[in-house]
Amino acid sequence: MARTAHQLLSGVMNYSDASIGVSATAPFLSLEGVRKTYPGVVALDGFSMEVRLGEVIGLVGE
Repeated sequence: MARTAHQLLSGVMNYSDASIGVSATAPFLSLEGVRKTYPGVVALDGFSMEVRLGEVIGLVGE
């Protein structure tokens, strides 16, 4: 029987913040000043972002 997305993610999202030493508002992942270039093209320049525990982020580009 197939499991729902909620069931698949429940194990990931059930970790208490205290058990892993992370506050509820602290970023789980933080990127600052990211730069990506291709020959003749600057795709990103100074890109920054934060991802909190339990968030799902999608980056789409061409």
